This record gives sequence, C-alpha cells and structure tokens, in this order.
Amino acid sequence: METAIKEEIASFRSDSNNLFVFFMAVLTGAAAILFKVVTKEISAWFGAVSIIGFVLAVFTLLWMLKIRRNIDDLIDELREIK
Repeated sequence: METAIKEEIASFRSDSNNLFVFFMAVLTGAAAILFKVVTKEISAWFGAVSIIGFVLAVFTLLWMLKIRRNIDDLIDELREIK
C-alpha cells in the first residue's frame, strides 16, 4: 500500500512538471503574440490566438493546482499509514 502511494505521488509530480513546462511555453507564446499585436508588427487577428493562449494557460494552471491537491492528499494519507 505504501509503495503504491509513493508511486502515485511520483507519477503526479512528473505530470505536474510536464504541465509546468507546457504552461510556461503557452504563456510565453501568448505574451509574445500579444506584444507583437500591440506594437502593430502583426495583424490584430492574431490577438485572438493570444487570448486563446491565455485561456489555455489558465486551464493548465487550474489542472496543475488539482494535481497539487491530489499530491497533498496522498502525502496526508501516507502520513496516516506511518
């Protein structure tokens, strides 16, 4: 039981790390596109892509927070076992 919980925690941490990299990439891309739109280097239509990127970043952040809550719950469960 204890090793299964530890493996699950490791899996969640790996997922969290991967999502963080994805989150930062999407956020950086969305900010770069928004900057290009504001400075009028590209068409304003790309602003929609930037907004979609920011929305995707918010959902990714919420997903990361859910994973963090799951990790915390598993750590509490592991403490109760010991």
